[in-house]
Formats: sequence, C-alpha cells, structure tokens
Amino acid sequence: MSLLTSPTRRAANRGRNRSDALRLLADGGCPICRRAIESQRQWIRAWINETNVDPDVIAAVRAARGFCASHLRVLLARTDAGFMLPNTLSDMVDVRLQDLAAGGGPAAGHSCPICQSGQRAVADTVLIIATVSDEGEVQKALAEQAAICLPHTVALLRATPRPAILRSFAERFAGVSGSAALTPITGDDPHADARARLIPALFDDDDAAPEVARLPAVEQAIAAVGDDSCGCCRVRGVAPIRYLRWLIEARQDLDRKLDPIETALCAAHLHDLSTVDPLTASWIADLEHPVITTRITRLAAALPTPTARHRAGAEALRGYDGTIRPCPACRAADTATESRLALLTAALPDAAFRSALAAGHGLCATHAPALTARSGDRLPSEVLRGRLQLLGWELAEIRRKREWWTRHERQGREMGAWRHAPTLLTGDTYLGLGPDAFRRTS
Repeated sequence: MSLLTSPTRRAANRGRNRSDALRLLADGGCPICRRAIESQRQWIRAWINETNVDPDVIAAVRAARGFCASHLRVLLARTDAGFMLPNTLSDMVDVRLQDLAAGGGPAAGHSCPICQSGQRAVADTVLIIATVSDEGEVQKALAEQAAICLPHTVALLRATPRPAILRSFAERFAGVSGSAALTPITGDDPHADARARLIPALFDDDDAAPEVARLPAVEQAIAAVGDDSCGCCRVRGVAPIRYLRWLIEARQDLDRKLDPIETALCAAHLHDLSTVDPLTASWIADLEHPVITTRITRLAAALPTPTARHRAGAEALRGYDGTIRPCPACRAADTATESRLALLTAALPDAAFRSALAAGHGLCATHAPALTARSGDRLPSEVLRGRLQLLGWELAEIRRKREWWTRHERQGREMGAWRHAPTLLTGDTYLGLGPDAFRRTS
C-alpha cells in the first residue's frame, strides 16, 4: 500500500485539517472571507516588494491583460503607485496592441492573478473545513464561534452537502435584522471602501445626465466621446447609482410596494447602497430576510442525508441557484451599456461624430473592439490603437526620465500618464469616471 494512501497518513491529514479548521473557526467572523482577503493582500505585498520582476509573475499579469479593475484601483491608491505601476501598465498596453493587431482578445482561462490568489484561498479553506465538518468539535465551532456568510456557506455545501452546515447559518441568520443582516447576506467586501470614494462623483455625473438627454441623438453621441474616459464605461458606472437612488426614493414613498425582483441586489451593490444610504440598505436587508430564509429552508429540506448520493446534494444546490434573482443594479448597468453601444453604432456614419471620436478620448480596450465588431467600422479600434501607442510612449518616458543620466531633462505631463492609463486599458477602474475624480477622493 502506498504511504500516501495509508490509513496512518490519512489520519494525520485529517488531524491537521481538524486543528486548522478549529483555529480558523475560533477567530470568529467568516474565516473564508478572511482568508481570501489575507491572501490577496499578501500577493500585493509580495508583488510590491519582490515578485514584480519575476518572469513568471510578469507573464501571468500579461496573460490576464493586467489586474482587474478592483485591484488596479487598490494599487492606484498607494503612495508608491507612480513607481510601481508604469512597467505593468506598459505591458498591458503592449498586449492590448497585440490583441488589436490579431483581431482577438486574451486566451480563455486567464484572470487577474490577485483574484486567483483569493480564489485559491477560498478553495483551500473550504476544503479544510469540509473535510472535517462531520466531527462534533467542528460542528460545535460552526454553530457557536464562526459566522460564515451565506455565499461561503453555499460553497461549503458544494464541497460536502451536510445539513448541519446550513443549519448553523440559518440559526444565526434568524436572529439578525436590518444592518446586522448585511454581512451574513453578502460576506466581506474588501473593495467597498475604494468604490465608496468614487460614488459622490457618480452622483454628480447622474445629476448632469438630464441635460445631456435633452440633446439630439447625434449630439448625445458626441458628448459621450468628449469626456476624459470611455463613454460606455461611464454610463455603466452611473446606471447602478441611478438605480440605487431610485430605491432610496422608493423607501421614502409609503404608497409604493416594491416587487422582490427590484430588491435583489448583489453583494457589491448592497455594500454600495449601505455607503450611500444605510437606512435604505437596512430596509432592503429586512425585505430580503424572509426571502432568503425561505430559500435556505427549502435547500435544507432538499439536502440529502449523510448516507445519500452526492448527486442528490448537487441537485439540491442547482435548485437553490435557480431561486436567486438577478441583481437589478447590474441589469441597469448592462442595459445602459448596450444602449450606449447602440447609440454610438447608429452615430458612426455621421461625419461630426466621427470627427469627435477621432479627436476625443476614445473608447476603452473592452468597448472599442465591441463597437467595431457590431458596426463593422474600424474607426473605434483605430482610435484606440492610436491612443494606446501614445500612452505606451508616455509610460516609456516615465521610465526613461527616472534614469540617473536623464536627471537634467524637464519632466512634463507624461509623468502622470499612469493615472489616466486605466481609462483606456481597464475603463471601469474609476467606475467609468476620469482619473481626476479618483485623485479628488483618494
């Protein structure tokens, strides 16, 4: 018998998992959220201090086309961003230009390496707890010490569909209401604070929207490409805020009764609502509480006994997934983006709009190819190519002018290129706004 599969080795592994699980659960809160956040922060610290010059890490970042918007936002807020980011942004420019030349995009399976680090931490922590979730000590800790959030409770059930895991969440959830129910519903969001800094500027953008909406369609299209950011990312950032404002007004209207499909906010937008108006967020949590209670009660009844087939647990969880309603704020963002792309497609034959697009900021690396694909017109992608080539030169100048032998040269506006680079590369880094909005709020 192989030593790796011997009863002794299996018992030792289980013992380690038991002690690790009890330690994780004893710290309180959701240990899976905590481990994910810690893993992402450790990745960033390692990258800042050492791995940013590691060839494998550089290759992974290039393959992912850089960092996701949330993590790029975190890096941009650092005091050393101007020194750490230009090289990575240069790589992002390079691979995006290659994508445009090839007429395609990044290969499937590549994503932000910081996100991947968090996902691995979630998978590892779920496995540790799930492996020993049938033991009395662990079940007691699940019930009395930890406070695993609903998303990670479901993740645990996917690994081991034991009713005791869901029962622990249900018993805790039954005793909370209002704002106290938000974290059990959503889990921890390490990016909520960074988004919150941009929300006031999104409100200002939304306040200006009615005036633009009164313009003729072609002038609306021209206005959309006249900002300091991607016009599609901009409406994508403003639309959810507009929906949240509508929810705030709905709470104050005693004659209005909302349909459940109107209150099913995703975790990120529920966090954003709690930033904008904590009372409305608590109100939404109270509206959602009985809905979630019913959903998990049905799931508990559908989960198999420990002796049943694992397939029965998978079927129960598929049924649970089918009861989750789509987030209306996310739908508002998708609808607004689609409407903006349709407007720009319709305006492309207009000479005035083409001149404004060629002279303006242009669309980002996501939306320019999308507009070209749906319109068959190469202009949006060609404008993006020109902007990226100039951005690449500016980022190269940052590095060149920081050399010892160029210290006598004057430094110009190109030294701030790293700030506006995300509006072309990852347009929702500033939630669709320009870099100045982030600087005012950071």
